[in-house]
Amino acid sequence: MRTLSTLAIALAAAAFCASAAAQTTAAPAAKPAAERKDPRDLDGDHRASWDEYRKAMSDNFTRLDKNGDGVLESAELPQQPPPKAGQKLARAQFESGLRASFDHLDKNKDGFLAGDEFPEPGKK
Repeated sequence: MRTLSTLAIALAAAAFCASAAAQTTAAPAAKPAAERKDPRDLDGDHRASWDEYRKAMSDNFTRLDKNGDGVLESAELPQQPPPKAGQKLARAQFESGLRASFDHLDKNKDGFLAGDEFPEPGKK
């Protein structure tokens, strides 16, 4: 059984990928990871700091929270992985898992997400 923190990380990653997929336009050929613009890279330097990641994820939570109540409910949650009926994720729960999510993605532990550390849109 998943712990709340694991669930928050999984949902954060799914929301992040969904956001990246929504912001990606069709291109004739896939760009190498180092050239791919990721929505978490707010300043365009091809990497995302913890602050950029936290802001992008917070903005994404707000975008997903259609009724503005500070809780993502089943219908508002990304559909991959499929949410269970009645599943909810409060903003505080979501935010509590962000640092672990960032650290998990930061494979080389340099404090930034860059290159292949950015999941491709539509993939986990």
